[in-house]
Parts: sequence; structure tokens; C-alpha cells
Amino acid sequence: MRKYFKTRTPALRVTTLTEKDSSDFIDSSVPSSNGGQTGAQIFFGCDSHMINVFGVHSKSEFPEVLMDFLIERGAPHTLMSDSANEEASAEVKRICRKFQMKQRYSEPYKQHRIE
Repeated sequence: MRKYFKTRTPALRVTTLTEKDSSDFIDSSVPSSNGGQTGAQIFFGCDSHMINVFGVHSKSEFPEVLMDFLIERGAPHTLMSDSANEEASAEVKRICRKFQMKQRYSEPYKQHRIE
């Protein structure tokens, strides 16, 4: 037998947030001055109203940005987003399962309705 000093379950190693977080991508035609990013991934805490913004070069960086958000802020119990291909990919689903987060998607063209 070996002694383990950290849990084998990744969900227990991350701070758990007791709120839903919404996520969306914003695109820009003007690159940023400190890295040349042309877009931003935004996470909004529905209860705390805290906004976290991560600069990105393309939408395909969402899984890496999601991991950065989980490390920096913590894992919400629910991640809400539109049903974009990047935010509903198999890699994002794997991350959400790993950290025990539910995923909710808004209906296309009806942002106020959640599936």
C-alpha cells in the first residue's frame, strides 16, 4: 500500500462554486495590444455576477480556456452556453464529467430558453 496525499478524484482538487456560470465567445476585428488576440471567452457567474474574460485567438481554444477558468476560479455546478460546436465538443464534455459539472445549452435563436 502507498500513502496518497492528494485525492485521486480531480473534482475534489478544485474549488467548487455553488452557482451556474454562463459562457460565450466574443469576436473582434481589432487585435489586442498585449498578445494579438482577436476574441474573448467570457464566463459570467449567474449568482455572484462575477465576470471573467480570457483573450483567445480562435473559438477552438475553448477547452484550454475552460481548464484555465477551472484552475483560476473553480468549478461551477452548471456550465450554461449556446450550443456552439466548440462548447459542446467531446473534449468539453470529458472535462465537465471529470469535474462533475452539468452542461446546459440555450435553444438556437431563443437565448432565454434553456434546454
